[in-house]
Amino acid sequence: MDHEKITRYVTEPRLLGEIENADGRGAVGDPSCGDRIEIFIKVRDDHITDIRYLVKGCWGSLASAGQLCDLVMGKSIDDALYLDEDDIVNALGGLPEEKRHCTRLALGALHYAIRNFLLHHSGEKGEAFLDH
Repeated sequence: MDHEKITRYVTEPRLLGEIENADGRGAVGDPSCGDRIEIFIKVRDDHITDIRYLVKGCWGSLASAGQLCDLVMGKSIDDALYLDEDDIVNALGGLPEEKRHCTRLALGALHYAIRNFLLHHSGEKGEAFLDH
């Protein structure tokens, strides 16, 4: 585990916050631990040009959401959808097994944000906000 990197995500979160008029947003929570991650994205030419997050939860959720945002910034929608839990864990230099669920929360929120964007911009009547 890269303690310095994780500490930076917890104490100096650079992408923490909302995007006003986001193109897509999604949130996922875990009732068993109380953690909740919300992701906001801006998209141009099918690439994520800005991404922000809000977290209510533990250090694992803060680090996972921050690392996910760093991994996704500038990527195409398709490439962002191919990221998986191991990509986040490896970029963080590892995570204890009991914190791996945090990466699934971050990925779920990202997937809902992308789905929200795709529904909103496909001309179909999509949900204004997806929260699960």
